[in-house]
Amino acid sequence: MDFSQNDLAPNSCKRKLPKIWTIFFITSENILTKIICLFSLFLGSKDSISAELLAIHKACDIIQASRKWNGVKVVISSDPLVAVSWVNGEDVGSLEHAYIIFDIHNWLKRFPNLVVSYASRYSNFFADSLAKQGARNCGDFVQFMDS
Repeated sequence: MDFSQNDLAPNSCKRKLPKIWTIFFITSENILTKIICLFSLFLGSKDSISAELLAIHKACDIIQASRKWNGVKVVISSDPLVAVSWVNGEDVGSLEHAYIIFDIHNWLKRFPNLVVSYASRYSNFFADSLAKQGARNCGDFVQFMDS
């Protein structure tokens, strides 16, 4: 898939708002991976870890709201390793983020095919490009890919 800047986001603007891109991957039994959703939303967070946790939380909410992906492995890919380890229960996390981590833990328990995984921004050029583009975006954006 080839995405140009015009395909992914509205025209850039002078105002800079923090944005988060989250990419969902859907994996079929034959181990093919396909991007199924991209989003960039103003989440009102004060730091990057909070923003990433809010983005993972929003991704869980979108997946839970759609029964389309029931029984299918869905991977939420995120680049800060600390946020991924917190939501996967590998580390405790901070007290400040406890409520959102608890919510994500509950979603992961209810939906066993939902996985949060680490993808380095340096090894995942596509995700890093989208994150940079999201930082230039001024309006909220959600795009579902054809499945």
